[in-house]
Parts: sequence; structure tokens; C-alpha cells
Amino acid sequence: MKLFEKGELKLLWPFYLSIITQGLFFIWTIFYVVYFNQLGLTFLQISSFLSIYYLFGIIFEIPTGVIADIFGRKFSVVLGSILFGFIFILIGLFQSYYILLLLFALLSISGTLISGADETLIVDHLKNNKRVDLVHNYYIKESSILGLSIILNGFIGALLVKYFGLNIIWISTGLSMLLGTLFIWIFINENFKRNKIKISSIKKSWNYSKFSIKYSLTHPILLYLLLAWFFTVISFSLSSDVSWQPFLLSLNFKVYWLGYLISFCGLLKIISSFLSKPLLKIIKKEKNYLVLVHFILFLTILPIILISNWKIALLIFCTSSFLIDLMVPIKNKFFQDYTISKYRATITSFKSVVTSIAASIGMLTAGYMIDVIGPKLTIFYSSFLLIPSIIFYYLIKNKKHNYKKR
Repeated sequence: MKLFEKGELKLLWPFYLSIITQGLFFIWTIFYVVYFNQLGLTFLQISSFLSIYYLFGIIFEIPTGVIADIFGRKFSVVLGSILFGFIFILIGLFQSYYILLLLFALLSISGTLISGADETLIVDHLKNNKRVDLVHNYYIKESSILGLSIILNGFIGALLVKYFGLNIIWISTGLSMLLGTLFIWIFINENFKRNKIKISSIKKSWNYSKFSIKYSLTHPILLYLLLAWFFTVISFSLSSDVSWQPFLLSLNFKVYWLGYLISFCGLLKIISSFLSKPLLKIIKKEKNYLVLVHFILFLTILPIILISNWKIALLIFCTSSFLIDLMVPIKNKFFQDYTISKYRATITSFKSVVTSIAASIGMLTAGYMIDVIGPKLTIFYSSFLLIPSIIFYYLIKNKKHNYKKR
């Protein structure tokens, strides 16, 4: 199997280089729970940072998606990445809960400029160059490159924290965003005609939003994909780092080992990214693939209720991460198959709104449950939320329908 298809690197190398550059030093996700907990914050307060992030994503996702459709995907991605980077640096300068809450809200607004627009920029870049066949390859490479960068990211994070303290995670993450976006800014030329801001543009924005929401909610495949993803995201939130980090540390897992754990998960991500396409060929249908992976994930998490040894807990964590990485490229490709090019950024932004609603609910619930019943039970109960997802994926019809792939 070829590592790169003919012409793939020529078209996509700036995106691939941006991914690995940002991934190398994007280390806040490894240590943020420990960092905020050492500031004296409860798990509910810690989870509220991510909850407010997702909540503001709900409010601003579609408007900023429209900005990408009107002013250009590249403009939206670059602006969002620059703001994202500077706000991360600011987070490390404050310890007040309310100031941190505000900064995470601003971080969310910046993030909505990127989400949706980044996927659309890549898809339309390939479409304009008449290489739509590389879309699936991009998603696979994105996952594998992220995995490679995460392998190094964990070791880099461990060393930076060891020698500079936990506060370095915000500076490192912020600078990685600023550096990574330079490749998109300098080397990607978007074939996009800028529109002037007019009253008609505002009306156009509203029409874009209305159409995108209606299209997503009436499409026989997109609707079930959104419903399934809604419950999956809540499940992932309950079994996220907010739960796993304190659970592992309660089993005498060392703090600095978190970096090595992330590095190992990066290796698993590389393996899973190359396995997803061959596995899909064997299983044949995306919906059957997603049903199977979700069911195996459900069975993997269930035994956590019996675990009191960090080594076995680690096995469950790594297996779960591997299955999630097997799922994401296929889910993303499946969704993009049924969007419309003209409205792709706005439709993808609506998917992000659904994700934000689910994550906001899930993170607040996770923080409350950890404070009340502990991280182990929180992770255990998260598995049952995968059942509705399995049902919705199963309900997707195999037969052809009136909605054509775009």
C-alpha cells in the first residue's frame, strides 16, 4: 500500500505540516486536569471550563461558519488560529476561576472560526484541483500524522513540565497554534472571491443557516449521523481526561507518566488510521462499521467497574482510545459524503453545534458525577450512552435514496 498517492503531497503538504507542528507542542490536554486541580479547583469547576467552551461554540458556530462561507475558509482558519494561540498563552497568566472561565469562552469563539472551515478548506482545495479522491486519504493521514505528533508530544510535554513546571503547558500550546497556522497562511492559495459586507450578505447568512439546518435535519442519513454522534459525544465526555486522569492517579499512576501514556496513544492512532480503510473494505458499509466499533467500545468499558489495578485500567483506556481512533475517520468521511459543496462549511458547523451541545451537557455532568460518585463509576456509566448511538447508526437505510452524494 502506497504511503502517499500521486500528487497528494503536492496538494496537501502544508496541511500535513501544520498538523504535525501544532500537534508537537499542543500539550495542555495532557496535564490540564492536574494543573487546575492543583490550583484548588473542584472537578465541577474544571469541567465547567470545557462546558463553557462548548456552550459558546453553540452560540457562535453557525455565524462563524457563515463567515467562512462569505469571506473565505482560509481567512477564517488563520484568524481563528491566531486568536486561539494568544488566548492559550493568557490562560497561564491567571488563577481566578471567573477570569479563566471568561478566557475559555473567548477561546471557544476563536475555535468556531476554525471548526468547519478547516475541513471545508481542505475538501474544496482538493475539489478545485480535481482530486476529490484524496479526501478519504486526507482524513486517514490526518489521523496518522496526529498520532505521530502525539508520540513526540507526550515526551516533549513530560520534559517541559519536568524542567519548567505545569505553567509551561499554556505557552507551549499557544505558540504551537501560532506556528502551525503559518503554513496555511503562506502556502495555501484559496480560489475564493471575497464578498463585500452588505445587508444582502446578512440575509444571505441567515438563509445559509436556515438551509443548512433544514438540510441536516431532513436528510435521511445526516439526521441519524447527528443523533448518533450526539450520544457518542456525551459518552466520550463522561469518560474523558476529566475522569480518566484522577482515576489513574488514584491507582498510584505517576503524574509524569501521563506524557508517556499520550505518546503510546499516539502510536495507537497511527496504527488505527491505517487500519480503518482496509477494515471498511472488509465490512463494506460505513453504518455497519460504526455499529461494530461502538459495540466493541461498549464491551471494553464495562469491566472498569471491577478494576482496582492501574495496569488493567491502562489497558482499558488504551483499547478505548484505539477504537475511537478507528471510528473518527470513517464517521467524518461518511458525513462529508452527504454535504453540499456550496453550504459545506455551514452544514459542518451545524454538526459542530450538535457536538457542542452534547459536550457541554456531558462535561458538566462528568464534573458533578466525579465530585459525587468518583471517576470510576463515571467512566462505567458512560458506556451505556453508546447504546443509543448504536441504534441510530443501525437505523440508517442501506438502500438508495433521493439525496445524492455531493
